[in-house]
Amino acid sequence: MRYILLIMLSLSLLTACTTVANTPTSIPTQPLLTCTPMLTSLPTPIPTPMPEWGVAFAVLNPEMVGEPIEGNRTLSLHLIRRDGSGLTPLTGGIEYVTDLTASPDGRYLLFSARREDTSGNHFADRGDLAHLYIVDVQSGEVFTLTSGIEYTEWQGGSWSPDGERIAFAAREANVRSDFEIEGFHYHLSIINRDGTDRRSLLEREGIIWNVAWSPAGEWILFEQNGAIWLIHPDGSGLVKLADTPIEYHWRPYTAQPAWSPDGRRIAFVAPGVGRENNADIFVVNADGSGLFNLTEHPAEDLQPTWSPDGQHIAFVTTRQGHWGIYAITVDGNDLTSIFYSPDIGAYLPTWSPDGSQIAFVVGNSGIWKEQLFIVDWPGSSPRQLSKEYIGDRPVWVLMPAR
Repeated sequence: MRYILLIMLSLSLLTACTTVANTPTSIPTQPLLTCTPMLTSLPTPIPTPMPEWGVAFAVLNPEMVGEPIEGNRTLSLHLIRRDGSGLTPLTGGIEYVTDLTASPDGRYLLFSARREDTSGNHFADRGDLAHLYIVDVQSGEVFTLTSGIEYTEWQGGSWSPDGERIAFAAREANVRSDFEIEGFHYHLSIINRDGTDRRSLLEREGIIWNVAWSPAGEWILFEQNGAIWLIHPDGSGLVKLADTPIEYHWRPYTAQPAWSPDGRRIAFVAPGVGRENNADIFVVNADGSGLFNLTEHPAEDLQPTWSPDGQHIAFVTTRQGHWGIYAITVDGNDLTSIFYSPDIGAYLPTWSPDGSQIAFVVGNSGIWKEQLFIVDWPGSSPRQLSKEYIGDRPVWVLMPAR
């Protein structure tokens, strides 16, 4: 009997019971005991982490810091959060990384490097041909996009808006070493992200610079022979957008054309005002109309980059002496100083995808002593994001899941 009572007590803890009178029948019975299971609270759902944007950059081998820029340069790609925490190596050492570029979704990095032994000396160095590579930001796995001794791709490329194709400049090689190249036939090419279906859209003499796919995907922009050109991704419709007769001493700055986020305008560098016609930043409509000098200053203004909302352009300037970073409204009426130091230069500004911050490089590029800085936009003091010395431009990527 005691055992039966214990069982009933246990069941009472799991259910809530009520007594209900029986319906009349010919046989008298006891009242029925009706039990309803007790509701328990559901577990609190774990929120899905929001994608977190951080900065990818190429870190120099410590042995190179302070050395002249000539010679080999080994770099490894690193990630860091925008608050300066979570510095993480993404790859091992890679020879001669240049033109780091993030895919539109921030999940992949494209760059040019010399990882392949094309010269036959059993290791990769600056004498080998440069090719294109992609690294998965989540895993750090590096994929070869182009290879061989027929072409060399010494610059990075530009992603299509959907991230499925890449436009890039290539130079005919037909030799094993970059030092032995004598031909100067250049190609504007596209290739699928998986390395298939490589096609040449354009072949002619004259080095091709600064390939940039339009935000809507209908045009590919590039610089060649002192002008900015547009061409459709199928190779049709080649048109000259603007002349940019840049003096040789400006190299490697070039015209540095950059699409506005809506694809309606293009900012670029060309000879401007002042006694020496130093570089100014111009803006032109994508159909070639409406050309105007945005910065119009006798100092040198370079490296234009659009804010995500298309309302400002950040750029590098010498108007205070050393290279500093400013931002200007697209109508040219409002100028803001981002960073300036009388002792050291600043370069390569790049906006965060939400437009709330600008990452940039501060230091002496001639001896590989440049470091990563960041500033909130608008109106805050710049701060150093990383103590490591870097050798290429910073780019914004989606940080790996924690």
